[in-house]
Amino acid sequence: MVSRKTQKDVGKFKAKLVGPFTARQTVFFGMGAAADILVYSAMHGAGFDINVIAAVCICIIVPFVLFGTVSPYGMTCEKFLYQFYIYHIVAPSVRKYCTHTALDDINTEISPEDKKKMDIKKKKMSKHTEIKGYRSFE
Repeated sequence: MVSRKTQKDVGKFKAKLVGPFTARQTVFFGMGAAADILVYSAMHGAGFDINVIAAVCICIIVPFVLFGTVSPYGMTCEKFLYQFYIYHIVAPSVRKYCTHTALDDINTEISPEDKKKMDIKKKKMSKHTEIKGYRSFE
């Protein structure tokens, strides 16, 4: 009997476009190569040393290769960077600053006279427990 390996999850299958590369990888590698050719020709015309040109070209092509090949948490790199930006920079769960409002300036201590009035009011309310929705918070 002839057997053949199949992909367990068909949704994770990525079709190849050119050799072992997918369409996404081919596009990003092409953009990186185009950017490198432009930088190489500009730097070579300016008279830079070949070692400097090679280092700069490598630094330029690395982001294109990473965007084409890496998929953190099953997302594309641009989706991951967008989520990272939103959740860690725009709206982090722990804020690094403290807000100050006008209510912070108000003296929150209750004077003895106001405290007496509040106690009297509580006693009056506790006598009328038949009021719908009344609940003692003592």
